[in-house]
Amino acid sequence: MIMTIFKQKMKFFRLFIIIIFGIFGSFQQASSQIRREEEKDSVIWKMAETFTKYFNESDTAGMNLILSNDFMIQWMHESFLGRKNLFKAMLDTAFHPSFQFKLVQDANTVILYSDDHSAVCINASLILLNPVMASSLQSKNGYGECIMYFKDVSGNWMLKTVHLDLHCGLCGF
Repeated sequence: MIMTIFKQKMKFFRLFIIIIFGIFGSFQQASSQIRREEEKDSVIWKMAETFTKYFNESDTAGMNLILSNDFMIQWMHESFLGRKNLFKAMLDTAFHPSFQFKLVQDANTVILYSDDHSAVCINASLILLNPVMASSLQSKNGYGECIMYFKDVSGNWMLKTVHLDLHCGLCGF
């Protein structure tokens, strides 16, 4: 009888240990997956910042490294299909300086992955670098928004689409 009770306690103890290790293993696996996602988020955000830097500097050579051939940018009501059309617009000194911007990573920034993790979308705020446009937007409580869509192409992230928009009910855009 004592031996039977001892065996039952040992079975319970083994089961308890297995459950504890199972829970610990699940937490460890979940935390490592979260770390991998954070690292991926960091890479994607750095690419978004790199695009912004290249765009503001009119660095077409640098942009060639991260943009796909069928890249599209849409700024308000202007759309530029393909890298070459974007690069032509960037060389237009009357057009380009008014559209330079800086991304803002804040509480409103969202990075979403597709179910199969082959595509990523960033939704972030932006600040205009042109002081006249920036102050006009701020004085009317407006804000800028940037949506970037990345696609995994053969193991490399490529920027496919950028949508830049200003939201301001009082200023007409």
